[in-house]
Amino acid sequence: MGISTPEGPLILPVNYTLLDDAIAFRTAPNAPPAAAAGNRIAFEVDRMDDALSQGWSVLLVGVARAVTDIVQVSLLDKKVLSLPWAGGNRSLWITVVPTQITGRRIAARNTHFSSTSTGPELQ
Repeated sequence: MGISTPEGPLILPVNYTLLDDAIAFRTAPNAPPAAAAGNRIAFEVDRMDDALSQGWSVLLVGVARAVTDIVQVSLLDKKVLSLPWAGGNRSLWITVVPTQITGRRIAARNTHFSSTSTGPELQ
């Protein structure tokens, strides 16, 4: 998750889940990701496989919103499949409905190396 701060851009890893058309993640109310609420943020998910020289990256942009509705908080608490990796109380849910989504797939042209190999193809 990336946000703009008075000190400059801030990129933070977060555990997330998908909820309908939104990304949702938990944070502590006083933690840096909580500052995302009400602001436009970037959210990126990547998967790379070094052995096969392939992968993908998806970037979405949207406005982050704090979830304050008790029914929605309960739904998120029940749906989440993992606990936040960072310890402590992470009681504030933030959701992001994307307004823009871009992505890239990276695939090697050849599955073997040779003197004529041109390297990975960016798509």
